[in-house]
Amino acid sequence: MSKFVWVQIDESGVPIRIIKTAKLARALPDGQAIEWDKKDAIAKIRWQVYERSKDELGNPLCEWCSKPVTWETGEMHEKIFRGHRDPQGNRGEVGVSNSVFICHSCHQGPNGAHKERRWQKARLTA
Repeated sequence: MSKFVWVQIDESGVPIRIIKTAKLARALPDGQAIEWDKKDAIAKIRWQVYERSKDELGNPLCEWCSKPVTWETGEMHEKIFRGHRDPQGNRGEVGVSNSVFICHSCHQGPNGAHKERRWQKARLTA
C-alpha cells in the first residue's frame, strides 16, 4: 500500500521537498503543495540532488570529497536531520535544498556524517 505525503512542487510540477504536515502545506501559495506518493517523491528529490552533484563534464561527484559516485553508490544525506533544527531554527526535511549527494564513506564511513549508524536488518526488510 502506498503512503502519501504533502510535497512542495516547483514550477514544472516536480517535488522539491516533503512537507511535514498538512497545516504547513496549506500555508504555501495556491498550487505549490499537493499530495504525492512518498516513495516517488523521495525518488524525484533524490534525482535532482544527484543531477546537481555532476561536474561540468556531467560526472556525478560526492558533494563533500569530490570522489566519483553513481546513482547506485551515492547516498542522499540531509544537512539538517529530520526532527532537528539548526541554530537559525530551520527544521530538517527531505528536500533538494537540505540534501547533498555523497559517497558511502562520507555518509556512513569511519569519519562520516553517520559513522555511528549500524545496519538495522528489521527496518530493511519491513
